[in-house]
Amino acid sequence: MNMRKKPLQNRSQVTVDAIVEAAARVFESSGFDGASTNKIAEIAGVSVGSLYQYFPDKLGLLQAVNERYLVRMWGAVSVACREALLLPWPDALRHVVTTKINYHLKGGRLFGVLQTELPASTTIGIQLEIATKYFEVQMRNLLIANASMVAVDVDRAAHMIPIVGKGILNAAFISRPEDLGNGRIIDDLTNVLVNYLSKPELSELPTGSSVAKPD
Repeated sequence: MNMRKKPLQNRSQVTVDAIVEAAARVFESSGFDGASTNKIAEIAGVSVGSLYQYFPDKLGLLQAVNERYLVRMWGAVSVACREALLLPWPDALRHVVTTKINYHLKGGRLFGVLQTELPASTTIGIQLEIATKYFEVQMRNLLIANASMVAVDVDRAAHMIPIVGKGILNAAFISRPEDLGNGRIIDDLTNVLVNYLSKPELSELPTGSSVAKPD
C-alpha cells in the first residue's frame, strides 16, 4: 500500500479507515478519472490536508482500496474453504469458486476499476499477505480432506489455485464480461481446477455432477 505515513494511534487509524471507505464509494460511483481527492475527503469528513497526510494521490488511495477489497475477499473465501469441508468433491471446490465470483460481482463497478486502473506491480501490504497465506492454509486443509481425489502436491496446489483463478477471472473480465454474471465463469473455473487437481482416472466427472463439463 502506497502511504505517506502509517497510522500509529487508534484515532489515526479511524481517520484512515474513513478515507479508504470514502474512496471506495467514490471510485465505484465515479470511476478513477471521475474521482477527486476533494470529494473523497468531503465524504470521509476530513480535510484534504488530512487526506494528503496519509496518501500521496488518487493512485495511492486506489491501492489502499484494493488491499482492503482483497483482504476481505480472501477472508470470505477462507470461510468458504472451511464450509466446503462438509461438502462432497467437486461440490466443495465449486463452493469456494462461487464464493469468490459472487464477492467480485457484489463489488460491482469497483471491481472493474481495480482491474483496469492498477498497475500489475502494485505493492502487496502485510495485511493482504497474511490474508493470502491464511487462505492457502484453509485450501490446503480442504485438499487434504479430499486427498483421495487430489493428485498434485497440496502445498503447491494451494499456492497455484489463486494464481490460476486470478488469470481466468482477469481474462473473462476483459474478453467475456458477460460470463461473470451468467454463471459460466463459475463452471469454467471449477472445471479447470478439478482437472488440474484430479487423478487422471477421476478427471472425467461422473454423470449428474453439479459441475458442468466443458462444451
